[in-house]
Amino acid sequence: MGLYLTTAVNSNNFFENLANVCLLPARNLFHGRTFTFYKGIFIEEKPSDISPLKKILGIALSILLFIPATIVGICFKASLLLFSRQARNRFAACLKVLDRKEPFFRKDPLYLNNKLDELEKGYLAPKESDKGDGSPNPRGCDKPDYLSDSDSANLSDDDADEDPYEALNNTISLVVGEYIDKHPDKFSHLNATNPENISKNRFSVYPFDYISPNPYVNASKVIFGELTFILMQGPKEETISDTLQYLFKEDSNTIITLAMDEEKGQKKCFPYWLGYNNGDPKNEISLILRSEEALKDEKGEIIKQGDQSIIKRVLTLTIGKVSKEIVQYHYQNWPDHGTPDKICFDKFLKITGKDLAQNPTTLAVHCSAGVGRSGFYTALQSYRLMKKASLRFKRKLPSFAEHILDLRLQRGPQALQNEEQFKAAYAYLNSRD
Repeated sequence: MGLYLTTAVNSNNFFENLANVCLLPARNLFHGRTFTFYKGIFIEEKPSDISPLKKILGIALSILLFIPATIVGICFKASLLLFSRQARNRFAACLKVLDRKEPFFRKDPLYLNNKLDELEKGYLAPKESDKGDGSPNPRGCDKPDYLSDSDSANLSDDDADEDPYEALNNTISLVVGEYIDKHPDKFSHLNATNPENISKNRFSVYPFDYISPNPYVNASKVIFGELTFILMQGPKEETISDTLQYLFKEDSNTIITLAMDEEKGQKKCFPYWLGYNNGDPKNEISLILRSEEALKDEKGEIIKQGDQSIIKRVLTLTIGKVSKEIVQYHYQNWPDHGTPDKICFDKFLKITGKDLAQNPTTLAVHCSAGVGRSGFYTALQSYRLMKKASLRFKRKLPSFAEHILDLRLQRGPQALQNEEQFKAAYAYLNSRD
């Protein structure tokens, strides 16, 4: 009951907002929290963000109508949560935001002073060298003072022809490596390399122990502010049961699949979307395909990369006696270690982002290893949504380089490390400015 009184989620639903207004007295009394749901992100409103009208209304209701307003607000909200699936999803997702723990490294001085914002501008917008000889400095910024002297060769100015994107990518990798070296207890892989779990990994890409699921699944929960993604490897046949249970536990209702089950004669992912059953009637774990269709854009045209269309599937996941609906978006024909067609990917990003905005959920993303194509999609989708929210609420947006650092410290150093994908991600961002 306390959560009904002290948590508000503003949305475009008139009755939901009316209920929130009625519950203003209770939130004022109990110092509750107010969130605005915008483009799939829950932005917490600080006292300075709340309009004067809301403040006056809250004070008036607090003085005059505390008991009746609270009763009316609870009735409205209870009705919404009972009859509106979207309202239930929003409120459930908001409660997860309240319970969420930020990654430990975000308060560390090394992370807070990484200077990647300056370095990104320096690398990608070269300025005149400080040496005074008028020669261009391809990096534009000096070596960060927290990197060891042994790394200086990687950041020297000797190679003036070095690709600035490659240089920036290498610098982010150096920062990640330096940070991991300073926190070996947090960034170890003991769980992933345990003899019982080592065979569950497709490649030598392991989730960090501080974020590794238990029971073990090769997956990492990646948090960007109010957004949560699960980056994972393409499930193996022997790990699909554990993977489905993990997604069920994390209340993930949407899966972004960026790999085929087989590519160039190599197995990349168990084709769970065709259906699965563990064969245990006492503890059933099953996935049933309900519908399948080619994804279409706003003009009704099928979205394709090459000769393969993007597929949207609706599946039913059952764990024991509980069932839930899962939506899968399958981007076919995206080559491993490669980049997607820009127009096709842009449409895909917008459609899946819109779905996330309407039905907030923990978004599961996988390719084969869960770092290249998955890192590309996650970095751009999350940054795109964060950018929209920052413009709407006038909040500081980190540089994309800082965003990639954040991604790698949660999923692993290999995330979006491929040079072609790294450059393509920046090219996509620049084309949307």
